Amino acid sequence: MSKDIYVVVEQRNGNIQKVTYELISEATKLAADLGEQVVAVLMGYKIADKAQSLIHYGAQKVLVLDAPVLEHYTTEPYVRGIEYVIKNYEPNIVLFGASSIGRDMAPRIAGRVHTGLTADCTRLDVEVSKYQEYLRKATNLPEEKIMALDTSDRNLKMTRPAFGGNVMATIVCRNYRPQMATVRPGVMELGEKDTSRTGEVVMVDAGLTEADMNVEILDVVKQTKKAVDITDAKILVSGGRGVGGPEGYNLTQQDREERPAVHRASTYQQYQGEKLCRRYNAYSYYAILDAFDTHDAGRGRGGLERALAGIKARTLVVGITTDIIFTPAEMRRLHAMIPGSAYHEIDSPFGHDGFLVEYEQLNDLLLPFMKN
Repeated sequence: MSKDIYVVVEQRNGNIQKVTYELISEATKLAADLGEQVVAVLMGYKIADKAQSLIHYGAQKVLVLDAPVLEHYTTEPYVRGIEYVIKNYEPNIVLFGASSIGRDMAPRIAGRVHTGLTADCTRLDVEVSKYQEYLRKATNLPEEKIMALDTSDRNLKMTRPAFGGNVMATIVCRNYRPQMATVRPGVMELGEKDTSRTGEVVMVDAGLTEADMNVEILDVVKQTKKAVDITDAKILVSGGRGVGGPEGYNLTQQDREERPAVHRASTYQQYQGEKLCRRYNAYSYYAILDAFDTHDAGRGRGGLERALAGIKARTLVVGITTDIIFTPAEMRRLHAMIPGSAYHEIDSPFGHDGFLVEYEQLNDLLLPFMKN
């Protein structure tokens, strides 16, 4: 019979990642609702001394798989190790961090043990009453549907964003075990560390050898430049083109006093920009965007001009003077191709993002247009 909640520990160079402690903290709450234990699965080489820190955060048992082949993360040995644990210990629930490692392992393991997997979860529930409270606070689901839920249901309710975050979907795995989920770092509350906690450490021999390696590691090159981990930030400050550049993120003294833990997003934007420049030059990128614009509207309709000429609805075309994504020239071109359309431009220092913030100017255009 499947039993207990297993947390797959993520460690890099022998350092337990924060998401692991977050998962153990959340697992202790779920285990209390189920009357089960929290078991951490720690894999690596000469790693057993890290087991106590997992117990301090709430794990009641730690299974340690210690083998030279696990010194550095590679897919096949780690997947085989977790597969061995699942088949021999039969957990009820298995949780992974939704990191690059967790996202690499979890789907492969789900396929090998023939169970389901819910990715990128932001909420986990077992107790139906707690799930009902969440539905009342965070959704517009009618009360009669909330009350109709089966209160005896003890399946793990795995909630995750869907359709670009516009919908929150809750998924259950009723017929297969273990129930598996990856959980986004930073979304689960980190519990208090208690060094007085005690637990059981079990050394597990999964029979892993060099024969399980399907790649050869020639060298490990460590990054010397320390990057800021934005997942540890309590407050993130982000901005669009209207910020103008790094100087636009300079905080006033009052801001510094009120927001001492701000992590700036400019380094991430710089990284994305440099990656884009490496892939495309400016002309090819512009050509790709232009092709996207015309492809969606004109495909199968005889081209863009013919497609727009067939619009019979009253149309208002709005350009933004500083928009470099949909330039005023491009918007005037659309206006010229749509029969009977009206065209107006608005001023904004925020570029394309002006359509989100210049609501007063847009209201002045939209209300008369809709009334007429």
